[in-house]
Amino acid sequence: MAGDEGQVARLVAGARADAGISQRELARRSGIPGPVVNAIERSRRQPSVPTLAKLLRGLSLELRLEAVGVTESTEHRQPRHKASPAVRTTTMSVRSVSASEVARAHEVYNALSLADHIQRAKRREGSRGVR
Repeated sequence: MAGDEGQVARLVAGARADAGISQRELARRSGIPGPVVNAIERSRRQPSVPTLAKLLRGLSLELRLEAVGVTESTEHRQPRHKASPAVRTTTMSVRSVSASEVARAHEVYNALSLADHIQRAKRREGSRGVR
């Protein structure tokens, strides 16, 4: 997710603005301290998956993680358009996520990140003739 540092900040701040609530109210609803909410929205702090799920639950949204195959031709492609509030709303539902679902999603994310790291290392070794 390199290069996506501000994506979470834009998601949280945009969804909060769409809901018409303050950072203080989001902190109260989500159980996340106000200074942490502020730091996340200003891209000074990257939330863990469980923290992001709590923030979104405080906005009556659900966090969904999706693993999709990436080919080399699409790996470095940049999105053409920024997500609008309408897109954010359609990609998130209002179903609450259980703590076990969040924990499992975090495990899957970590496993996928490790697999991606290993795959990239193997490609680099192959391109250098290392076996």
